Amino acid sequence: MRNRRGICFLLLCLMILAGCNSASSNVIDITEDKAREMICERHATRHGTVYIISVEHKPDKYIIKWEIASISEGKDSINKESGEVKVFESSRGSCSWK
Repeated sequence: MRNRRGICFLLLCLMILAGCNSASSNVIDITEDKAREMICERHATRHGTVYIISVEHKPDKYIIKWEIASISEGKDSINKESGEVKVFESSRGSCSWK
């Protein structure tokens, strides 16, 4: 009876440790190139190409300044671990439709 309890306890500990281990493996590691690509895809329009003006490195995120010709410009933040994108600034330039 004592052996069974010991084995059950060891199995329970093993299952808990295995579960905790897999939870940390869901972290995404975003590189600067991937962050640039994400911003270009997010702001791509039929009005022009997205140009990356600058990339600022912070401990947990990239701050990317971008521009679409003379139509729009802004700054976005990308979390390095989760890939979450947040808009810091966005402004519309003058635009004439023909």
